[in-house]
Amino acid sequence: MKMSHFQDKVVWVTGASSGIGIEIARQLAASGAKVVLSSRNEDKLIEIGIYRFSHMSIFTTHDIETIAAYLESFPK
Repeated sequence: MKMSHFQDKVVWVTGASSGIGIEIARQLAASGAKVVLSSRNEDKLIEIGIYRFSHMSIFTTHDIETIAAYLESFPK
């Protein structure tokens, strides 16, 4: 699937503080997706500089209800 498929789509990446998760998040953001990141390690998300992407939202995994409400706020 082409990454352009994700332009303006909302994508939730779990495990986004390292490895495959962070790389997927970077590629999705570069393709124009609105990326929601979650990880058990919020400090690690900050440490790797994820806040430099203004169109990403960051949550720790214990914020499931907050994430769900956030995702519901996007137009269908």
